[in-house]
Amino acid sequence: MFARRVIDLFSRLIFSRWPPNYKEYHSACEDMLVARLGPLHLEVNRCFVLDHDDASVHVRIPKPWGQLHVGYVICLGADQIRKSGLTSITGRTTPDKRETAVYSTWESAIQTD
Repeated sequence: MFARRVIDLFSRLIFSRWPPNYKEYHSACEDMLVARLGPLHLEVNRCFVLDHDDASVHVRIPKPWGQLHVGYVICLGADQIRKSGLTSITGRTTPDKRETAVYSTWESAIQTD
């Protein structure tokens, strides 16, 4: 119940007038909505092939060696594509100026089902 409300709240917030713009991405099995609201990066994913929806909020922190994204993901559905909980994504810049990402996920201490 809580997870469904958060996912709906993020969807309404993305389509509201507060974010300056939003983007929609559509693939064969999933729709994604993305928006920036100040330092926050909001994202909602709806998978219509599997029983899975998720929403996430991230903050980007610039570092001398790359970017650090810290956030929280809430998942809903029987088929868990992503894990709920705190996430961190570290982007490291290689010598040829390309970024590579290192993912790290912590499991949630809060049960969202």
